[in-house]
Amino acid sequence: METSALPVKDTTGLLFSGQGSTSSENRMIGLLESSQQPDLSQLKNSIVFVKSRLRDTDSSSITLTDNSRINEQELFASMAHYLTGKLDSGIRSAFEATFTKHALSEELADSAHAVLQATRRSLRTLVQDNKIPQIVARAIRRIALGKAQLDDDRTTLRTGRQPGSAETPLRSLKVALGKIQANPIATGIEHREFKRFVADEVRPPK
Repeated sequence: METSALPVKDTTGLLFSGQGSTSSENRMIGLLESSQQPDLSQLKNSIVFVKSRLRDTDSSSITLTDNSRINEQELFASMAHYLTGKLDSGIRSAFEATFTKHALSEELADSAHAVLQATRRSLRTLVQDNKIPQIVARAIRRIALGKAQLDDDRTTLRTGRQPGSAETPLRSLKVALGKIQANPIATGIEHREFKRFVADEVRPPK
């Protein structure tokens, strides 16, 4: 039986209302619930932000087309950026500052999971700085994890096809946006398996 703190309430995704312990937490969770199906034009702006930070360039130099390529980790970061903006512009600005710091850090320069690590650290910093509570960070991770899935493994976030996999986590932007609209939010079990993937594979370079 599902024992997650954020239980499944229907077959279309996870609804988080009433899980917060304060009115502020429930307000934030309500905002995330209403953003489960993202505005694609706004999400594209988040994708531009993420790609510009990874390339250490200005957003104006990034042009997206239907054939632009994007992987699961970039999509996860973009969804997290989009969702923080739905909470508050100040929260989004704090996320942007921390994401930029980690995405461009020497520590992650050689990591195959730099985007994922930068995103997770940015959400963790928002919690540590009391910008958002832990339950809201967890909801963002679960929404972003489920929506960012581009291959047939919903418990990982990768940048390239794995041996034996019939699908690839690297897609055209047009395909990726269609997947986002169709994908459900990650279940509690999927999120726990994802954390195992992070512990086993997503490590800072030595």
